[in-house]
Amino acid sequence: MTIENLTQTVLIGGALVLLVVLIFLRRLRPSLVVGLAIPTSIVAVFAGMYVMGYTINAVSLISMALAIGMVVDAAIVVLESIARRVEEGEPPHQAAANGTREVFGAVLASTLTTLVIFIPLAFMRGFIGAFLISLVFVMTFTLTSSALVAFFMTPTLAARILRREDPSRRGVLASIARGMERGFRGIERGYGLLVAKALRMRVAVILLAIGILAGSAVLVLRTGVDFLLQDDAGFVTVVIELPEGTRLEKTIEAADEIAGKLRSQKEVRMTFWNAGTTETGLLSSAGFKEGTNIATIMARLVPKEKRSRSENQVLDLVRPWVKDRFPNAQVSYRAGNPLGSTLTGAEKPIVLNIKGKDFNDLKRAALRIETMLKSIKGTKDVAAELLETKPDFKIVVDRKRAAKMGLSSMAIGATLRTALNGWKAGEYHGEDQPMDIMVRLRPEDAANPADLEKLLIPNLAQRHVSIGGEIMHGQSMAFPLGNFARVMRGQSPIEIKRMDKERIVKVGASYEGRALGDVIKDLEAALGKLQLPKGIKVEAGSEVKRQKETLNDMIWVLIFALIMVFMVMSAQFESFLDPFVILFSVPFALTGVFLVFLFTGNKLSLPAFAGLIVLVGVVVNNAIVLIDYVNQLRDKGIEKDAALAAAGERRLRPVLMTAFTTIAGMIPLAVASKEGAWIWAPLGQAVAGGLLVSTLVTLVVVPVIYSVLEPLRRRHRRAAWLTSGKGDGPWGDGSPVEAPSDGDPQTATPPSTV
Repeated sequence: MTIENLTQTVLIGGALVLLVVLIFLRRLRPSLVVGLAIPTSIVAVFAGMYVMGYTINAVSLISMALAIGMVVDAAIVVLESIARRVEEGEPPHQAAANGTREVFGAVLASTLTTLVIFIPLAFMRGFIGAFLISLVFVMTFTLTSSALVAFFMTPTLAARILRREDPSRRGVLASIARGMERGFRGIERGYGLLVAKALRMRVAVILLAIGILAGSAVLVLRTGVDFLLQDDAGFVTVVIELPEGTRLEKTIEAADEIAGKLRSQKEVRMTFWNAGTTETGLLSSAGFKEGTNIATIMARLVPKEKRSRSENQVLDLVRPWVKDRFPNAQVSYRAGNPLGSTLTGAEKPIVLNIKGKDFNDLKRAALRIETMLKSIKGTKDVAAELLETKPDFKIVVDRKRAAKMGLSSMAIGATLRTALNGWKAGEYHGEDQPMDIMVRLRPEDAANPADLEKLLIPNLAQRHVSIGGEIMHGQSMAFPLGNFARVMRGQSPIEIKRMDKERIVKVGASYEGRALGDVIKDLEAALGKLQLPKGIKVEAGSEVKRQKETLNDMIWVLIFALIMVFMVMSAQFESFLDPFVILFSVPFALTGVFLVFLFTGNKLSLPAFAGLIVLVGVVVNNAIVLIDYVNQLRDKGIEKDAALAAAGERRLRPVLMTAFTTIAGMIPLAVASKEGAWIWAPLGQAVAGGLLVSTLVTLVVVPVIYSVLEPLRRRHRRAAWLTSGKGDGPWGDGSPVEAPSDGDPQTATPPSTV
């Protein structure tokens, strides 16, 4: 179902991207040129996946859905530049060459800034690293292919397909296209006027930007942090532990009753359960509980779209009934598929590992922590896995005496195992499937120590034995267990768990209604006040530990991504100032992310954090396209404010097109609610929301910041001229010029086409 849902998401995203392109370009031919970038890039990705041995799975499809709106970005910028020149009367072949050359630097820089953010993601550890490595490859290969398509295929097709629009063409579609063009022209002129006005009110714009960022800080506190959003996979699990010593038959009856109660709910499609123990301890090794008194009941629910209740709501319906029906049992509940949880196995989301040496101290500490956890808002199903004991016989062997009788520990242990657990003597073949024939003592023959002491242990070695000074030669003998061992009643732990060579007891809990990060914060504060026995240590496990480790890694990845994006832009612009201006678009992306999460009620989870890192490389692209053209105009001698306004008008359409195509590709991801959506929905919401707000805000803020930092640029340019002794001339033709004064730089008359 996840693969099917993702496939639909990719197809819908591609269709929405093509629709946005058609709306902006208004004609089928140029839209077709851009649209061809999608299948071309995706087919290239399939070829790369085949070479690398990757499969089409959930992660690779998520990556394609994420990239579907980005693969056309480079083609859009190139085509828009070519199309504008064609409309201005330039021949198509010449327009294709000149238009591609005009935006080559901006497209290359924007592609590289997006690519470099994936380099640190490839070094993530653990499950999230395994998830991201495939995403990194698919995204890198897709974006590289899309850049090559934009630089080679797009201008080639544009030179042969694009034609200047005939103003005399009649028809409804032609009238709509011309009306849309007039509308876009009006928006571009309006934006140019807005930039000019913002440049005259720089202080007010900067204060407004600071206010938006301050509001973002409040949104961060309201959002909360989660490791992974709670998934509704359509599974619920109930684990019941009856009092120790309960016979397996009683446990089976309890499991049947609970399964029947679950099946009575209309949301439940089927139930299945297991009780008792496995021969090899397989379930114990996987984190599940085993015992004749323990049963695990699981229920599969109908698909999410066919029911009105969530997994937790279904569990809430059976909790009171189970509590009344089995008051002496310890019961835990879990939503989600326990067999399919790659991250946490059978553990609860919140687990505290209590370490120590003394069993009694461990038990006291576990009970105190259990009480403390129950008092924290948002926790539920809190339970300590205490060191439970069961009655047994302790057999203490006098090894020296046993050795004189020729009895080894192996022989004693094997005989006891056969007598108590049984030995397979053969098979009975009846009408049904074969049944094992087990030979062992009757329960009444092993009911007390005196009975066990009469058990005969054979001397299998047939060696000389000295008993009471008399030598017994070469004959097989058997000796009562009581002759060389003491049998006593006692209590033993059902299981002993160790971690780092220390005994541990676990206290687990689920959470609901609050973000995991908020629960952890309260938990750490309460632990700091708790008085525990000496020698007891408490460590976080399960999702608590994983969240801390992974979020720390993600923060470092975000920092490295910012550094690498800055380095790429510095190399492209040959300046530290322009990248600094462009990076002002990043904080407003965070504003968009948290606004979306406030609206949807989601938390900042790991997929959302991955989307936030992707945003770092995406949101700067619009500012790069804008600033690159501003610099081109400044090099031609255009005055600062005029260059900013003119660049805004010229590059507004490609900026909006690239932003809206990426957002359109994210919409199917962001609004998904079917199986698997808990992974990709936060990622899509983060990218779409962050890009939308960042684009709208930075279209005004970035020109203002550029203008404010202009004095630094003038000093830098003056120093460069004085060092070299010559300049590029006001028209970029290599002619020498005098060093600019401290006033406005080059004041040559701009070309009439600007």
